[in-house]
Amino acid sequence: MAATNRELLNYTTAVAPEVDRLFIAGHRVARPFTVKLRQRLGLTSFGPLIDLRRQLLSSSGMTLQDAHWKQRGTALDELQGALEDSVNAGLLRREGSLFTPTDRGHEVLDGLTDALSRGLAPLWGNGAELEQAMYALDMVIQHAGNALDPVDYPSFTVERAGADVDPSNYPLALWTHLSTLRSLRADAHALAWHPFTEVWPEKILLTALCYTNGPNGVDVKREESTLLDDDRLTENLAVLEKRGWARRLVHSWAATPAGHQTRRQVEESTNAFNAPPFSVLHDRQRLDLLTVLSELPAG
Repeated sequence: MAATNRELLNYTTAVAPEVDRLFIAGHRVARPFTVKLRQRLGLTSFGPLIDLRRQLLSSSGMTLQDAHWKQRGTALDELQGALEDSVNAGLLRREGSLFTPTDRGHEVLDGLTDALSRGLAPLWGNGAELEQAMYALDMVIQHAGNALDPVDYPSFTVERAGADVDPSNYPLALWTHLSTLRSLRADAHALAWHPFTEVWPEKILLTALCYTNGPNGVDVKREESTLLDDDRLTENLAVLEKRGWARRLVHSWAATPAGHQTRRQVEESTNAFNAPPFSVLHDRQRLDLLTVLSELPAG
């Protein structure tokens, strides 16, 4: 039975947090192994290599623009600087517009893949339910690749073109599919924001004001906090105030009704842009997929 638009929107709303939860879980359980890898190789950090692992391992290599689609929240010059640091550290080579790993870089990237695999295997096992979820997610990803415009979904396109993983390694293959779906939603989110603002800190701040009650009325995820240094925080909040999205209180800031309405519209549009690929699954497949994902542990 074909799903209605409302059913697909509701499904997308339900499945998105499970995708996020399990994606983050993969990084969490891999961390003890990545720490040992870093220590063994004598590295101070992996720089951008963790997030760009599959792109760098692909046979076609990776461009700076590919990397930026994957890491929209990082300023282009900062991302280029981080990649050049990896070149100077002997992990990457640059040939024209392409970045490719050196032998040492391959050792790092293969080690990061192994860390994910070793962390996920005991967490999720290798049962038939993983194979079932992988099959369903593969259908969604294939349908998205055939139906969506790569211009509108660049992060998804870049992620999908990344290096393949062993399909018999169910936990790692499933996590890879989840990573690809997460990129799809990131593109949907960018499309949803487009009518309102293209400025990344403004998006983060309005989200923070609408969905959290942190210190001074503003809270951000740890990994996003570097985008909002103290010198620019008040400046960016003032821009939200001019837009009518935020207002000053005595010792804090708060979202206005217009700000809350804007952020609700963004979320609704994100789901609308994210939902169509799930139409390839019939009702029972969607329910089974959501059940498997919701029951997988996060560690």
